[in-house]
Amino acid sequence: QSGFEYLLRSKPFLHSLGQEQPVVTGRQRPKAGIEERSISYTPRVCSRISHKGAAMLVYKYMTLQGLDACLNNRTIRFTKPVNFNDPFDCAAAAADVAVEGLNILNIRTAGSTNADKLFSIRNGIGILSLTRNPLNPLMWAHYGENHRGGVIAIDTEEAGLECTETNIIPASAGNVIYTTVRPSVDGDHIPRHGEITAQHDRLMLERLFLYKSLHWSYEEEIRVARHVDPTRQVQYQELKIPSSAIKAVYL
Repeated sequence: QSGFEYLLRSKPFLHSLGQEQPVVTGRQRPKAGIEERSISYTPRVCSRISHKGAAMLVYKYMTLQGLDACLNNRTIRFTKPVNFNDPFDCAAAAADVAVEGLNILNIRTAGSTNADKLFSIRNGIGILSLTRNPLNPLMWAHYGENHRGGVIAIDTEEAGLECTETNIIPASAGNVIYTTVRPSVDGDHIPRHGEITAQHDRLMLERLFLYKSLHWSYEEEIRVARHVDPTRQVQYQELKIPSSAIKAVYL
């Protein structure tokens, strides 16, 4: 009745996509490409081609309570960066950019500096944190309620996570960049949170939303970013997705 498949982690994971899929084991998974500035992962695992274009399966770890709410309501959650467990996440270093004609008197327009705009962005943009690996023991411990929760497999296209009209960063462009260097937007003219779109400079969007400390690289994270209610009391926003977008549940 649900349309998706329940899978036990003790079995090789196969994806219920209406066609036969190869078994993917840890030994077959592409290794991270280590560079001086970052670690990045290729998104070829668990990918398929649909009639609309490239789509892929991504995974969301949840507590048992969160899993129950997700399956009953068919919703996934976009969380504001100000509520992340890492205070340095989506917090690029920013120096003030002088406003022409005002810098001589040391006067600035309220909310005009990069630091002000970054604060607003962290309150007005929501992030959906996903991963490409549903069988990571550390992730099950940290985000799967000490191995008592679950993981859902989401088709990014069917869930609307590839649309550049509604998403600032779609899933296919949301590979997190793990680095030892904190990103900087010094000298950049950052747009206000309500003005940011998927058409903005790619490198700037990466510095704002996709850089993360190397210590978190085990997460193999993929992100989707979109506008949410900027009211400070609002911590997250739910997105309704079709039942067909949920392809499997891992318990």
